[in-house]
Amino acid sequence: MAASTLTTNITPAQKTKYLDQFLSHYKEVTVAEQFGQKVNLAHGEGKTVDWFRYHPLAKVTSAGSEGAKGFTYKALLGMNITATLVEWYDQVDFSMLHWATSRDRHLAAGVATVAQQASESIDREIIHQIVEHGIWPLPANAVNSLGVLDADKYAEGVKCDVITSTTAVSLDETTFGTNQLSANSESLDGGWACISKGRGYGHCSRIASFESTSNQMVLTNAAPETMMSAGDTTPTEFTLMAPFFASTALTSAHTISTECLNKAVEILRKNGAKKFANGRYACLITPEVHRQLLSDKRWRETAIHSPQIADGGHKNGMVATWADLDFFIHTSRPKYASTLGTVNSMSEGGTGRYMFTLCMGMDAFGVVGLEGMSAPRLSFKIPQPDDGNTSNPNNTYGTIGWYRAWITKPLNANFCVGLLSYV
Repeated sequence: MAASTLTTNITPAQKTKYLDQFLSHYKEVTVAEQFGQKVNLAHGEGKTVDWFRYHPLAKVTSAGSEGAKGFTYKALLGMNITATLVEWYDQVDFSMLHWATSRDRHLAAGVATVAQQASESIDREIIHQIVEHGIWPLPANAVNSLGVLDADKYAEGVKCDVITSTTAVSLDETTFGTNQLSANSESLDGGWACISKGRGYGHCSRIASFESTSNQMVLTNAAPETMMSAGDTTPTEFTLMAPFFASTALTSAHTISTECLNKAVEILRKNGAKKFANGRYACLITPEVHRQLLSDKRWRETAIHSPQIADGGHKNGMVATWADLDFFIHTSRPKYASTLGTVNSMSEGGTGRYMFTLCMGMDAFGVVGLEGMSAPRLSFKIPQPDDGNTSNPNNTYGTIGWYRAWITKPLNANFCVGLLSYV
């Protein structure tokens, strides 16, 4: 990981020391970014980058004819996903007196603090984008002790009715009307909708509102293209979850369990999510969820708690391995308030009671940076006499700052299961 430093009146040894300290802290705290599909833009090639998300191909169901000519090729369908670099940065100042009286001690602490803020800011944005726009959502109370999904809280394979909008979607009565989820008059308000098949594949959105008389839901984030109805050859299919309705409210009994984890792995496999280099999926948990898992006897007694087992894989923040999952602790707590029937936004604190655990495979999200700046740039401005800075005429303070041209983007919600549990 490379970074640059801008310094004034600091020895080469000090430059190396502070830059190494900055990168060490940055890499130690940054967890989520290591799982993203990385793209670096070269200098002079603009600010926009794109990925291409292919739709899965239909299975071949019969053998072909020997020596057949004039073969009809299937279309390789998909869509571009674009992102534009934006600037992330911050800085702190320190006094001339402090610089003059405790130089090394002050900068050492300041660099560590700035590095932690940079890494937590980047990780927080990745988590925020995933839980708002890029997950296959699954509430803890939708999975029973046998690993079976509760149809009152969760629905798969729901198709569209005739539609012309990328935001207002009428659900097909045949696939949705038979599901218990539809029995509650406004059960989808504030829930999630993930496109699991067909046009718009991989897109996830919160549900702004749902009208039971017409079975129409309004998506908070418009689909990237107009979806296909149940009457088409390849109709769009949704996975739906309603987390904040009275019948689906989570309680203190709904913590992450081994049944939930097994179901998450099952969904990732079913959706075709690829494992990482070490042959396992990644599971991002908060300290609270880690504590809950340690109370689960089946998990505690079979999980391996040594980071060294991830040979050839990702190790940053890793605390355990269980089944096909490597567990990593992150501190960007994606909480939601338990207000019923509303589109709640993610927060790290406050009165939030619902928290996401993220189980993901490769290519669930992407990260983009400027070539040569894969880590934030570190800069020093040291107070010194007569530097010509009119905003600091008496040279009473200096600054330490970080800067990064960067962006993150969810790529395929089918490759990232969000387990919603109570904390």
